Amino acid sequence: MSPQGTYWLRTIKISASFAELKHSVALATEQLGFQYFLYRGRFLDLRTKIHEFHLENCPDEWQRDAVGGDVASDPLYRRALREVTPIYWRELIPFEPVWIARARRYGLATGVTIPVHGPDGRWSSLSLVKNHSGAGVERYIRAALSRCQLLAVFVHDVADRIMRNQAGSEFSVEQCEAESWSLTGRERDCLIWIAAGKTTAEVARTLSLAERTVVFHLANARRKLGVTNSHHAIMKAVSLGQIKAA
Repeated sequence: MSPQGTYWLRTIKISASFAELKHSVALATEQLGFQYFLYRGRFLDLRTKIHEFHLENCPDEWQRDAVGGDVASDPLYRRALREVTPIYWRELIPFEPVWIARARRYGLATGVTIPVHGPDGRWSSLSLVKNHSGAGVERYIRAALSRCQLLAVFVHDVADRIMRNQAGSEFSVEQCEAESWSLTGRERDCLIWIAAGKTTAEVARTLSLAERTVVFHLANARRKLGVTNSHHAIMKAVSLGQIKAA
């Protein structure tokens, strides 16, 4: 994944409000080859008050008639709260046929939903949606998945920052990046090999370290990047230029 291939992340990074973020995500969605996006977030402010919100660019009819305020009836919302891996809409057909049929009536034919779980209960999900379906479309979605995941993690971080700023926090993207740049060489090495598909035991052998040392480095990297699992640590480290994607 080259820097040229992710230039659309820059507009996400500088978003200072949810209106700007919505516009930036819509542009990124188009650049990734999707027609629509749905984003839900749950964040805490400095007073530990929970805020939930959603952004989307779907047809007005969908937003008015299909979504409304009843998020509990949304299978994407329910699944994304408890899952950490991408949710392919095609795989929901046997379990949520009514919801899928309704989405397709409004032009939301198929897509993928990416959950992001951060520390202190911070959570979000980003759905990227196609207006047509078919085997070729599903192959496209799978091929684009790594960039979709990168976008989801980046939007999560920026939404968290906007929420904190609105609550009066002095937290900023620059502070976040300054903290992230403190990754050590060993922490980056461990993330790179995990990103390449190696287990912690294999990374330990490759780097001539004890496995518990690898686990320690990965835990430190997750803490510094403000994420809860190594997969999200890898995506965020790539987005910040800490490591290069294979």
